[in-house]
Amino acid sequence: MTTEATPYKADRKIENSKLPWKYLKTLASAQRQFTATIPVGQTKEHYMRPSYWDVVAIQLDIYSKIHVIAEDGSFYGEYLVIDCSRIHATLVELFYVDIESVTQETPAAEEEYKYAWKGPVKRHCVIRVIDDEIVKSEMPSKAECQQWIAAKSVSVPA
Repeated sequence: MTTEATPYKADRKIENSKLPWKYLKTLASAQRQFTATIPVGQTKEHYMRPSYWDVVAIQLDIYSKIHVIAEDGSFYGEYLVIDCSRIHATLVELFYVDIESVTQETPAAEEEYKYAWKGPVKRHCVIRVIDDEIVKSEMPSKAECQQWIAAKSVSVPA
């Protein structure tokens, strides 16, 4: 007598099951996506609090995706809204990167020049430490400011 395993009824249901067409939607119609620019000085601890989103929570739905970008470009993250009402939104982190820790720090010429974020118009700037004068402005990233500072310190003899 051979003993062959016979599939259970539940296994047969799984094999024969198919996704109905009404459950497949385009991303634009099924999930809302937002980009939030976080002001300078605020961190992940700020925006992970449900009450942080109380002003804009009315626009959010459960399973909305929020792309979080720091105003100064220091971090980026993607979050999923798992609970929301008119006055709060609870997020789950899908992805987060601290861009400042990824970019290489340049210790040279710290005494003469420094980096500063000067808002959305002047953006990333190089500041001369002696007189707090903006030497270079509207640079695309903090890393480029640091490269400029490093290049300036190499070209100027001590």
